[in-house]
Amino acid sequence: MGNFGTVLRTVKELAKDCNVEFAGALLRPHAGRMAENPRKAEEIFKAARQAGYQLVKEGRISKSLLKIIGQPLNSVEKPRTP
Repeated sequence: MGNFGTVLRTVKELAKDCNVEFAGALLRPHAGRMAENPRKAEEIFKAARQAGYQLVKEGRISKSLLKIIGQPLNSVEKPRTP
């Protein structure tokens, strides 16, 4: 998720330059691997749709939906010690 910082700053600056409000971002790590886990992918897509409705209706996206959308698709393994 930390790799999105530059993109996020750029989009915020672009919104400011265009005089539009930056409402937020749906950040999705390793989206290219979603096909490998269709069950989790569907959960993420469902949360993204809910986030869109919520943004229009309430003007914000809840942290719980952002957490679902940004969840990793695979666990990071700890290095083995000899």
